[in-house]
Amino acid sequence: MVKGDHAAARASPWERLWHWPESRSGYLLAMMLTLFFVLFSLAAVRKYELFRMGFDVALIHQAVWNTVQGRFLETHAYDFTNSLLGVDSLWMAAWLAPIYALFPSVYTLFIAQMAIVTLGALPLYWLTRERLGGAAGLLMVAVYFLYLPVEYGSLYEIRLRIMAMAWLGFLFLFVERRKYWAMWPFLLLALSCRLDATIAVAMVGLYAFLRRRPWYYGVTLLAAGLGWYLAMTQVIIPSLSTRSGYMFLEHYQALGNTPVEILRTAVTQPLLVLRTIFQPAKVWYLFQMGIPLLFAPLLSPQASLPVIPLFLLNLLSSRSIQFDIYHHYQGPITAFLMVGTILAWEKLARIGERPRLLGWWGRLGRENRIRFFGLALLAASLACNLAFRNPLPSIFFGRAPERTATARALIARIPPDAPVAASNLLSPFIPMRRDLFLIPGGAFHYAEHPEERADYILLDLQSEFGEEEKALLETLRAQPSWEVLAEQDGYVLLMRRR
Repeated sequence: MVKGDHAAARASPWERLWHWPESRSGYLLAMMLTLFFVLFSLAAVRKYELFRMGFDVALIHQAVWNTVQGRFLETHAYDFTNSLLGVDSLWMAAWLAPIYALFPSVYTLFIAQMAIVTLGALPLYWLTRERLGGAAGLLMVAVYFLYLPVEYGSLYEIRLRIMAMAWLGFLFLFVERRKYWAMWPFLLLALSCRLDATIAVAMVGLYAFLRRRPWYYGVTLLAAGLGWYLAMTQVIIPSLSTRSGYMFLEHYQALGNTPVEILRTAVTQPLLVLRTIFQPAKVWYLFQMGIPLLFAPLLSPQASLPVIPLFLLNLLSSRSIQFDIYHHYQGPITAFLMVGTILAWEKLARIGERPRLLGWWGRLGRENRIRFFGLALLAASLACNLAFRNPLPSIFFGRAPERTATARALIARIPPDAPVAASNLLSPFIPMRRDLFLIPGGAFHYAEHPEERADYILLDLQSEFGEEEKALLETLRAQPSWEVLAEQDGYVLLMRRR
């Protein structure tokens, strides 16, 4: 019997059980990535077919479609701009256009998004494997895939913030590995995913300083993040928009109308800021973000300190969907929390035997500490999926409303190139065209009076904006320029008379 065989024979069942995934980590990783990608791609398509996705699917789809047609990121959904870049740093939609050109379908965008989210597990696996081993890396991937902000964010329409989560993960990886030029493609991709991702990039720069990486890592990331934020808000957005100021600052009006005013309020009125943050719903949001990870990132100041500005973006907002785990706003934050969990896990594993200070934990031994904490993370993640509702059962076992067949029939009556205004949940099903608007006008900053620019209007009188749509219907009935083509199952199709 050789030396390795003697070691295997002496190993406890616990050690042999851990060795099995350790020795097969590459194959198991591929299986986990494939399973998540396939399962959640099917879930995204299924959710779309259940009429549970809103106008933003149509908005991004339209901009990508227009780009393929030669009109770079064009959209007519707003009154104040004809470009997505007049709204936010939404360049990622353009980078999706080559894939869409090969397979021109909204399903392509769902699958591309899920592929990006799936790839976001790779840097977490590599970071964990290098510190704690392959089996621990697999557990970290499982924790990432089970994290509800990842699951819900991936399934909440087509969202660039959730893509930023993956690109930020690669930034962390190459900062840790000291691969300066390798991080540049992911730096550019992250900057393409909304303005809050630019702040996240800058905070990765702060992370690089705290991790004592060469100075040019931190300087590059800080300069890129803050520089791109200023370029977008001071040059690009104003040049493409007639609106003054960044429109999403409206959610912080209680503190000020500009970033400078908000910072001044934070300094001069700290009690107001504290009252804004420590509301019951926001405290509950922080608990839901932290408990699946056992609040481990708090043990890693290098990752937890830089994430504070990103948390404040959500906690200081008046918009409730920013401080819950069921939407897409947690994408950039999640990247920091995952890396913070890995660093905390490593710190807990490296603690020496200090019986007086640590008791049984100090006596476990490094390998057992790695295993125990990894399994505790997995158990917490599974428990939170039960306690806070995993999204998959309601999607795969949900049923589309019977009247959706009526909606599809009415959509089929609309000419392919006609300008259309459609209700929120109906708009993603309108065949793509240059002019597509959201009814009712003005919702979520979109065009105030789309009925003035559309030739066809499709209303859903049973939608969340049903009362507004009923009021608009009565107004249009009284106008000789509009006629009702069909009215059935709560849907109404109107056409402008020529």
